[in-house]
Amino acid sequence: MGNTVGIKYQEAEVEIERIEKAIEDLYTNVELIDKNTNGISKDTWVGKDADAYQEKILGYSDKLKKQTDSFKELVEKLKDVVAEFKAEEEKSATKMSGEFSYGNEYYV
Repeated sequence: MGNTVGIKYQEAEVEIERIEKAIEDLYTNVELIDKNTNGISKDTWVGKDADAYQEKILGYSDKLKKQTDSFKELVEKLKDVVAEFKAEEEKSATKMSGEFSYGNEYYV
């Protein structure tokens, strides 16, 4: 049993929901960064410095969005693994509860 891995499915599902909320918050923040950066550089600040600032910030914003996309993909894979393990465990438990033995007699 030393190599056994266990998971508490309900706790995992709660944590996954928290991670998904954090991902959505990241997407919202990236959108705000893009919106505010475009607003500042077009409405109140013009010139080469403004263009350089905008390019740099939007570049970082794009990297953050790509990392958030990857994080979301990872969470989707994690959800699939948890669901697969849960289904397999339920199937195994159902199979085991379908018949049991006492001595050499089997009951269904």
